[in-house]
Formats: sequence, structure tokens, C-alpha cells
Amino acid sequence: MKTMSIELLIQKCEERMYRFGYSDACIKEHHRRWEKGICEFMRENGLTHYSTDIGAVYLENATKGCASSTARGRRRNIHILDQLLEHGVIASREKDFCKYPLPGELGKLALQFIDKKRVDGLAPLTITHHKRVLSLLISSMEINGLKAYSDLSSEYVLDFINNRAARKQERQQCIRSFLRFLVEEGEVSRDVLTACNGHMRPDVVRLPSYYEKEEIARLETHIDRSYPAGIRDYAVILLMTRLGLRSSDVAALTFGSILWDECKIRLIQKKTGVPLELPLLKEIGEAIIKYLKYVRPKTDFQEIFCTMNMPFRPLNNMSINDIVSTAFKRAGIKTMGRHFGAHSLRHSLASNMLANGTPLSTISSVLGHSSTSSTIPYLKIDTASLKEFALEVPPVNEHFYSQKGGVFYE
Repeated sequence: MKTMSIELLIQKCEERMYRFGYSDACIKEHHRRWEKGICEFMRENGLTHYSTDIGAVYLENATKGCASSTARGRRRNIHILDQLLEHGVIASREKDFCKYPLPGELGKLALQFIDKKRVDGLAPLTITHHKRVLSLLISSMEINGLKAYSDLSSEYVLDFINNRAARKQERQQCIRSFLRFLVEEGEVSRDVLTACNGHMRPDVVRLPSYYEKEEIARLETHIDRSYPAGIRDYAVILLMTRLGLRSSDVAALTFGSILWDECKIRLIQKKTGVPLELPLLKEIGEAIIKYLKYVRPKTDFQEIFCTMNMPFRPLNNMSINDIVSTAFKRAGIKTMGRHFGAHSLRHSLASNMLANGTPLSTISSVLGHSSTSSTIPYLKIDTASLKEFALEVPPVNEHFYSQKGGVFYE
């Protein structure tokens, strides 16, 4: 088994990380974790030379009872030491943290439900969302000592949904569908489904968050393109403000998606699996060319947009949402009461197209909707057009106020 002085190993790791473009902040954070973690552990146990076995023993204790994000950071911290010691290289980060476990007997039924939804043609992205919600549900049940779905009560299900503020609608849709499946399988009483259906309704009608043309223009012009990440971010945001692409489709955009000779973008939408073809606008084409020519790191990934620091990897939905929200803040746009993620740019494009009198069928085509029924909710935010259909309040006869002795004046 290979061993090396822990001080020398850390020094070699830092040298390699500097050489391959890791940021100073990233290296400093890893150094802090090594000092407070594995180094302190080895000193307490009288050890001076590191081996992968020592790292495994340390992780077994260091990842118990801590938050999942903390555990990932500590594993990555030791993963770097192990890779350099065993292979002389630092491999890219571990990817298993996005798996959603569905363990035990509870997991078997959840997997049957997932398989059924897959056969029914549910989109892969929605399948992933369902797995995430069901994984959280099973984890919650295990913590609270519920051993079977028959132990579920309507109060418990509603509490599970309402105790998590983010993505509430997504969880409602998943849990409602899963409860129907459990009722069909005889695992849950229909009374639980009926009770939950009565409460799983939106309290208010939520309108899509959108921004005016002037705000979108300000967002685009305030992206600092004097540094590499800004050049990339400008191309990413144009794809959403000008074409209305979802963050998942921007992340999955490959070199094969850009048809330069035809001036088109052709892709399969991640959410729906439906093909989509859009024009490659001049501004977008120029922004992508500038990014590819001067900024994009040399990698073998087919995805166009990548991270700027080692370890290089394609952008994902979360990183693209971070790009958009950061751009809103830097542009000084007021976002109070409105979402300011990637999807708000899609809503804004639809709203501004409606304001320009664009037919609903054209907007559906641009947004990649399979029918105009998916686009109809955007009519709610076209207040200018809605005002045209407002009816005048009819005059009320004076006798109405004085009838029966003038009850309105009593």
C-alpha cells in the first residue's frame, strides 16, 4: 500500500491544483479542511504518513450525523488525496450525490410507481423530480418510525408537503399521483387520498413572474463581458431572453444542436422530449462564437457551456439559475415579489411577445409547447389586452337606493 507524509502529500495536491487552474479560494478551502480534518485526526492518533485506509477510517467518523453537503465536501477533500497518492492525478469530483435512494420495502413500491410512470410516457426530468420527492418521503417515514404506507395519515402527508417551502407544487403533484397508485395497490385508504386532495390546492392563483422589455434590455447590457465568465454568461442569457429556452435545454445544448449553415438551433427538449427548432439569431450566434473562440476550456464534453475552473464539467440547471439570479442583482433590477431565475426570462419573452400582438400559436411554437393550451396561462399577465375587454359598469337606477324606505341609509 502506498504511503506518503501528509504534509508532502498536501503540498503536492496544492501544486497540482494551482497548475490545473483551481481558484485560490478553492485551494484555500481544501487546505483548511485538510488541516482541521485529516491532519488533526492523524496527529491525535500518532500518525505521520497517509494511506487510503487512513482516509477511509477518518471519513467513516467524519461523515456521521452531519449534513449531506458537509459530508460531500469532506469526501471530496479526501478523494483528492487518494487520487494523487494512488494515481498521481486529481480526478474530477464524484458524481453520486445526485442519486435519490429508494431503499427497502417502501422503496420497492416507489420504484414500481416510477416504472409505471415511465411506461406511461412521463418525461425523464419529471421522473427525476418524482424520485427526489419519494426519496424524501421515505427518509421522513423512516425517521418517524413509519414502516409501511398503510401507516400514512392525511395529516402526516400534508405536514410533509407544507414543512418544505421550496417546490411545493412539484411535491403536491408527485404525492397526489403516488397516493392514487397506493390506493390502487390497496396500501392506503381512499379516505387519505380524498382528504389530501381537498387540501392540496393552491391558496391563490399564481401569475408567472415576468419583466418588461426595458428590464430585460438592462439585464443583458449589464453583464460584464470584460472577463471570461461574463462572455459565457452573456451567451447563456441571450438564449433565454431571445429564444425562451429552459435552463435544462441550455445546459444540454451540444455542438450538434447548432446548425451554422442553416442558421438554426435544433434540439430535443429535456422536459417534454419534443423536438424544437429555433432560428439562430445573429446576436446569439456571435455571442456563442466569441465564447467558443476565446473562453471555453479545452474539454471533450459535447455540451457547449462548461464551468470556468477545474475540474471542468458541463453547466447544470442550478448553475444556470445562479448565472441568471446574479445578473439580476448586478443589473440592479427590482425583483421584490417576483422570481428572478431562468424561468422568469421565458415568462418575460412570452409576455412581451403578447404585448407586441404576436399570435398565441406563434408563441407556442417558440416556447416549444405541443399545444396552445400550455401557453394560455400567459394570457393572464397580458393586462393591456385584458383591459380592452373590460365592461363598463352599468348605471344604477336611483330607485334601487331608496327602495323599501332606503335601507342603504339606515
